[in-house]
Amino acid sequence: MKLPKERRQVEIISLICSVGDQHSVADLCDLFYVEIATIHRDLQELRSLGLSIHSLNGRVRVTRPLTEKDLQMLLSRYAASVGDAIAFPKSTSLLVKKQKIRSLQIFSALVRAIEQHKVLEIHYYKMFDDTFVTRIVEPYQLFSTSRDWLLIARSDGIFKHFLLQNIKEIKETKELFRRSRDFDPAEFHRLSFEYWTGEEAYPVQLKFSKKVAHTIKNGIWGEDQEISRGPDGSVILKIRVNSLQQLGIWILSWGGDVTVLKPASLRQELVRKAKAFASTNLRRSN
Repeated sequence: MKLPKERRQVEIISLICSVGDQHSVADLCDLFYVEIATIHRDLQELRSLGLSIHSLNGRVRVTRPLTEKDLQMLLSRYAASVGDAIAFPKSTSLLVKKQKIRSLQIFSALVRAIEQHKVLEIHYYKMFDDTFVTRIVEPYQLFSTSRDWLLIARSDGIFKHFLLQNIKEIKETKELFRRSRDFDPAEFHRLSFEYWTGEEAYPVQLKFSKKVAHTIKNGIWGEDQEISRGPDGSVILKIRVNSLQQLGIWILSWGGDVTVLKPASLRQELVRKAKAFASTNLRRSN
């Protein structure tokens, strides 16, 4: 079966990385049911993406290990080429449900502005304040969480997140911006929990009961996490985050199976929220 070009190219480099230099260009022609010229074009296009794949001494080889950025790019291309085998993330379906045709218009406008370094004016709904604001932004990147699509943009000299579902209008300005070479999306999110970010790094220690210890021990909760076992079968999770807001919501979801050891300010805030929640529901039940 002949594959779409993007899918074939990703499968070629995946195959070569898996088995090494065991295949010639002719072998790849047989495997993917295409002509020699097609495989040579595939290799050239993969090199144009910054990947080091060559036909050397009759064998196709990857001469430089793939970076995490390379792998992310390849996975994105592959996911876009396989049709119904991979479902759209929930964030996409929720955005489409809310914005309808405007979801496509917003996406295309933002991608175009990111690629062309165009300054935008956006009309934005701040749901926590229940107000509409106008912001001049320099758009850098779109990314998805389990529920939301977000834009990373610089506004007033600070990198911020904007929920796509809350963007009501986009206008292109006549201005262009110079993209900062210091912007590193991986570093930007390194200490974030979910997607909220802040200026400080907070060391956090959480103790989880034996009941959920297996889940915590086998999960990835932060890039610099440390997990240790307690004598009673519990586990202690140490991570650093740059925003306590989203982390607090996650902690509350574990109920009585988690204890906040550090920082004290986070423990006190969660106790306050738990008491307020219990008090409100008690009044409603009466």
